[in-house]
Amino acid sequence: MPTIPGIDRHQIIFTDLERQISKDNVIRFIDAFVDKMDLKQLDIL
Repeated sequence: MPTIPGIDRHQIIFTDLERQISKDNVIRFIDAFVDKMDLKQLDIL
């Protein structure tokens, strides 16, 4: 039976975004800022 070539599943490493984003990255500030916003008051939710 022929196989379909692709990514070797034994080489895949699963990780979360927290490990991928450095502690001093600006996106962490933006994330904290958005978390503090009242989205219901802004009529987003």
